[in-house]
Amino acid sequence: MRRNHWLTMIAGLATVVCSVWVTSACRADDKTDKPAAAHEEDSLAVPAKATPEELLKFIDKVRAVHPPQGEDEIKPFVAKTRGAMLEAANKILADKPEGKTRLDAIHAKVEALSLLENYADDAKAGKELQSLVSELKTDKDPTIAKLGARLSLQLQIRDLMQGKGSPEANKKLWEEMKSKLAAAPDSKQDVQLAMMVAQALANSPDTKLAIQAYRDLTGILSKSSDPDIVEQTKMFEGTIRRLSLPGHPIELKGTLLGGKPFDQSTLKGKVVLVDFWATWCGPCRAELPNVKKNYAKYHDKGFEVVGISLDDDRDALEKFLADEKIPWPIIYGGEGEPHGWEEAIARYYGIGAIPATILVDKNGNVVSLNARGKKLGELLAQQFGN
Repeated sequence: MRRNHWLTMIAGLATVVCSVWVTSACRADDKTDKPAAAHEEDSLAVPAKATPEELLKFIDKVRAVHPPQGEDEIKPFVAKTRGAMLEAANKILADKPEGKTRLDAIHAKVEALSLLENYADDAKAGKELQSLVSELKTDKDPTIAKLGARLSLQLQIRDLMQGKGSPEANKKLWEEMKSKLAAAPDSKQDVQLAMMVAQALANSPDTKLAIQAYRDLTGILSKSSDPDIVEQTKMFEGTIRRLSLPGHPIELKGTLLGGKPFDQSTLKGKVVLVDFWATWCGPCRAELPNVKKNYAKYHDKGFEVVGISLDDDRDALEKFLADEKIPWPIIYGGEGEPHGWEEAIARYYGIGAIPATILVDKNGNVVSLNARGKKLGELLAQQFGN
């Protein structure tokens, strides 16, 4: 889960080219969506004879249909509703409209193709989307050409986030993004895109490029006239410090939940999982059984866990630890010390999303910045030789 800030929230999206429906359906705390009613879907036949304006109203009608709750129902729902949207958009564009009508139809077509590719596994839609974006980039209408250029960039970012980009493509993408941002450091839209690229790079094997990206961001955004943007750059130093950890020691300081200072020397010679987490973080709680399992398997062989809680509510934290019978030490700011995202060591390492799990070997050097799930077990097997 990510820090609640407009600059970082967008980075959690699974796909960049996204509709309002996808955004709302992906929110776990959204209680307003209802299952799609059968009569709603059954009425989504594209009008045989309709004006462009009537077809745009039909497209809005498609958007208004609530998605189903069942995961197995999503694919056929998207195939039917976004297939209808695509058909309607194509009918509008076939009449060669101009101005806002054409722009609205293009937006609808891009939305439909993107959703069909990502949620209905429609490879043909993906190829059509790529072809459409290429055409839009060279359109004689400057507004459409600008839209095409932005969509092309967003598709590249999506590929990077999904691990599809090559090192050469990723480097070229960052250079393009850096140049674009340098020309408009106050553009929140461009800042969001740049942050997405930098964060995706941070999760890729190309740590060197990720570090360079954050250094570039610091240099460019520190000159922005927007105080919110400038404030965000203060985290980048910590992010760079964290990304530079592999192969080097990690410095751990803080106060244990019981009030005593944490003594890192007690970890000497041990394999250590440094776990930034919080009780309110769903993915953190979901990972807990895996950490417990590996702790039980390897603790007697020299495996230790150090939890760094980003909770604000001390009572809730203590109750959770007692209920779950957590045996490892927890760092939590003492009285008068900052808590939550402002916890000192979290800021020192630029933690903007949790869980953030860092594995340290017996020599005290970091070997992984993402030791979670199956990978944690594999890394520990390597460390302990079994």
